[in-house]
This record gives sequence, structure tokens and C-alpha cells, in this order.
Amino acid sequence: MFALVATLTAQPAAATEARWQALDDALAQGQRHDSIWRFGWGGFHGANLGRNIYLASEGSDSATRFDARVDSVKSLLALGTLLLESPPYPEARHRLQELRTSEDPDSLHRAEQIIAETARVEARRRRPGALAGALAVNVAAGATIAIGDDRTGDGLRNAALGMTVSAIQVWTRPTSAQRATAGSGSAAGIPGGGPQTLHYRVAIGPSQAAMALYW
Repeated sequence: MFALVATLTAQPAAATEARWQALDDALAQGQRHDSIWRFGWGGFHGANLGRNIYLASEGSDSATRFDARVDSVKSLLALGTLLLESPPYPEARHRLQELRTSEDPDSLHRAEQIIAETARVEARRRRPGALAGALAVNVAAGATIAIGDDRTGDGLRNAALGMTVSAIQVWTRPTSAQRATAGSGSAAGIPGGGPQTLHYRVAIGPSQAAMALYW
């Protein structure tokens, strides 16, 4: 009888510890993914910025130089956005660890709320509305080429390619907190909380190129 009671007591404790570990693992994975995402896209936009600065003065013709000046501004804005936006994972992990070592009997529930908050940040940053700023920048860039340099076709291509790259950047953001929320049975109302599938997207153009895996 004593052994049975001990076993029944140990089972909830083991399940609770496993859930704590799952939450911490989700945030750790999100932090790693976010670091790769930021370094990758920072490198991409930085390389484009350097290339366009060079072409703006050394391009073979006036159209190339004009496009390079426009694309330099786009790359600079993209880099600035990356630098100004802070990832949610370090603070969330710190709060999670504080709760894990606390004596609060409601600590696991509060930890679940931290994961849900992080999942909402992930979902907000991946929603279609997150492309509003990129849309404004790329429409302005395309219009500058189409109207300012009288090249409508090139302006449309520049805007379309810029939006494709921006969409890939948004779609490759981390989703680990959303998956952890889905795993707890609380995915309702969290976009993207379902099973994840590996995909790839490629964008190639005269002034930009990108390939990305996302899941």
C-alpha cells in the first residue's frame, strides 16, 4: 500500500518537472532560432547594403546606379528594424527560471502564462499585418524608380521582389512558444499553433537574392 501511494505521489511530480523542462526547452529553442534568424537576415541585408553602396557610384549605367541608391535605403531600413526590435526569449527565460525556483504553488500556471505571452508575440510578428511597414517601403521604392526614373516595369519588379524577401523574413521567424502552447492544449486563438512542416522559399532578382527554410 505504501509503495502504491508513493508511486501515485511521484507521478504528478514527474509530470510537473517534465512540463517545466518542456517550457524551458521551448524558450531555449526559440532563442537559438531567433539568434540564427537575426544573424542570417542581418548578414543578408548588410551584404546587400554594401553591394548597393558600391553600385550606387560604380554601376555600369545610370539605371543601375539609381536602383542601387534606392535599394541602399531599403537595406538600411531593414537593418535598422532588426537592431531596434528586441527578442522576447531572454526575458521570458529569466522569468521562467525565477518561477521554477520559487515556492509559489501557482508557479507552473504562471509559467504557462509566460509561454502564452511569448506565443502571442511570435504570432503578432508573423501575422500578415507585420508586412505593413515593408509594403510601405517597397511601394515607395518602386514608385521612386517608376516615376522618378521613368521605368515602370523596373519599379514594379523592385517592389515585388522586395515584398517577397520581406515575406520570407517574416515567415522564417521562430514559433517554438506557439508549439509549446499547442502542446499544452492551449493553442486556441494562437495563429500558427498547429503541427509544423518544413518548407523552403527562394527569391532571386537583379539586386537581391534569398533562400530560407522555415517550419
